[in-house]
Amino acid sequence: MSIHLRGIFYKMFGCACFAIVNSIIRYITTDDMCINKNILSFYQIVFWENIIGAMLLFPLILKQGIYIWITKWPILHITRILLAVSGMLLWYASLKFMPITQALALSFTGPILSLLAAKLFLKESINHFRFISIMFSIIGAFLIIKPYAMFLKQDSFNQLFSFNIFIFLPILSAVSFSGTKICDRVLCARGESPKLLTLYLLIFMAPISLIPAMFNWHMPSVKLLLIISIISLLSTIAYLSFAKAFTLASVSFLTPFGFSKLIFSAIVAYIAFDEFSRKYNFWLGVILIFLSVIISSYFDVLKKLK
Repeated sequence: MSIHLRGIFYKMFGCACFAIVNSIIRYITTDDMCINKNILSFYQIVFWENIIGAMLLFPLILKQGIYIWITKWPILHITRILLAVSGMLLWYASLKFMPITQALALSFTGPILSLLAAKLFLKESINHFRFISIMFSIIGAFLIIKPYAMFLKQDSFNQLFSFNIFIFLPILSAVSFSGTKICDRVLCARGESPKLLTLYLLIFMAPISLIPAMFNWHMPSVKLLLIISIISLLSTIAYLSFAKAFTLASVSFLTPFGFSKLIFSAIVAYIAFDEFSRKYNFWLGVILIFLSVIISSYFDVLKKLK
């Protein structure tokens, strides 16, 4: 197997792991599931997932020693961690209130939002390739959200107030994660190591995510803790798979294959929850967002070849 094919395999394997994670989160947060005799809010799920992930990293922390924690940019790290926690909370909320495939399709506006944030805060240029990709992504999200539908109904005034606001959760999550990526770029440019960025994120997300969890706190059952441990383990495996993939192929080459997460999630959601959208506007929006990612990745490849 060639290096690039191995990179694709690891990328898609990580996407498959995240598809399972998304379905498990949907299962343990949906009100009509049998496990909800001891239901956890998505705030608590984020906390427990982070605390378990921090425990998994504890041996590495002891091995590296205290010097690895030294940083000159604590405020920027705090901002980055707050944005990451917000992104996780918004994403898990979207999985609770929305069909998985719809939430995931809208979350793929993230790379395009990162381009806009890079333009605004890092003064990076946007040429015609990236402009087209941004427009495709916006139109695709518009087709999926379909806000115009409320005005096509007879009682459009009442429809305006009954519009499903939860549909913006994955987009707001993507905005938060885009802010995290911008902080990553700034910190890397200032000399912070990827290892330090990873440790700060996984360790300090746990105490920060505890704050909203305390407002609706109760101890989970052993069964729920076991399920959350599986979520944390699968997420770790997915991140490691992505890291391995990026050692074998470039980020721009592998980015389009991230859309396999939507395919895997659609399969799992159909089997587990009988969720499958048959609306043409949804899949047309997905295709446009996918094309926006392809165009943006193609531009990055061209830039590297020059």
